[in-house]
Amino acid sequence: MAIHTFQPQLYYNNIGSYEPALVINDGDTVITSTIDARGWDHMGESVAPRGNPMTGPFYVEGAQPGDVLEVKLESMTPNRDWGWTCNVLAPNVVDPLTATTLPTLEIVRWQVDAAQGIARLEKPTPGLEYLNLPIRPFFRPCA
Repeated sequence: MAIHTFQPQLYYNNIGSYEPALVINDGDTVITSTIDARGWDHMGESVAPRGNPMTGPFYVEGAQPGDVLEVKLESMTPNRDWGWTCNVLAPNVVDPLTATTLPTLEIVRWQVDAAQGIARLEKPTPGLEYLNLPIRPFFRPCA
């Protein structure tokens, strides 16, 4: 079993038949990073198109079509001290008439304190000055 440190250089926004970014064996460990849903890296630079770009794909030696692969996410930590959300709901998740009344979409930045495990608004609106939200990994490990 080997440990691979992989720094992605290319990201895909869909699942397809791409050349493997890394070839691994069953039981190997991969230490890597990813970028956010807008394609921004740890420095806030745009390195891929938005739309949830993915790291990989990884090729597992000996795996055959139809095999079930177990992937364990042992840890996930933020790779920068800020994050973002949008200020309104996505217009496609509300009634079309309601969507026309939503404010203009803007990106809202958050300060991320990984050591304390919280995020807070960089420029909070009145009443939200003391809002501290716990940060949690996007994926949840299975029990």
